[in-house]
Amino acid sequence: MKLCLILAVIFASMFVAVGAQYITAAKPAIAVVTAHPDDLESGIGTRIIVTNPSPIRWGGADKTDDQLLTHVEVLNRLGAALRELGLLLAYHNHDAELRQGGREFHHMLRVTNPDDVKFCLDAHWIFCGCGDSEVAVFDAVEHYGSRIIELHLRQSRGGVWSEVFEGNADLGYSRLTAWLRGHGLKPQVMLEQAVEKASQHTLDAEAAHRQSLADAQQVFATL
Repeated sequence: MKLCLILAVIFASMFVAVGAQYITAAKPAIAVVTAHPDDLESGIGTRIIVTNPSPIRWGGADKTDDQLLTHVEVLNRLGAALRELGLLLAYHNHDAELRQGGREFHHMLRVTNPDDVKFCLDAHWIFCGCGDSEVAVFDAVEHYGSRIIELHLRQSRGGVWSEVFEGNADLGYSRLTAWLRGHGLKPQVMLEQAVEKASQHTLDAEAAHRQSLADAQQVFATL
């Protein structure tokens, strides 16, 4: 298992946001992402491009069915283009995609080509977007787990984002590790530092990441 600090010098994955509900916006975005593959792979070690199609508006506003269909088209195009360049595209979500029964989240992972569009699992965003439900997290994992190539880690305790990552608080990552191990999956693991107003603030960013790394290495040691 390869575990990276998000501040690492070698960026094994990169994040791009694409306004994928609009073809006119998506075409130039695809061109930019695919323009310099050699610089990404040989220059800074990138092999995974993680994308979260941008919501219409954070905090509300649903996409139309036509926009969801466009999303699928754009993700398939981008994924196919990156695969030809030797890179992998991974679909990532926040809680916005879980609105209205999770129709955006499920449609993206049910209809996109699994060869071209992989899955970056941010389990805690699924947890939050489904009413703090671990059941929902593992339903998603059972449905789409074979496509997971990257994990983004964050945690909460008592419904408040933790200052540092903990393997088992509101969401049980030990169970997730066991599921991945049982299915022979070894995704790249990326730590994120997510805090909110009610979070504890006792460490600087580097110290928080280092403490998180120590716990994450322990939780995911068997992968």
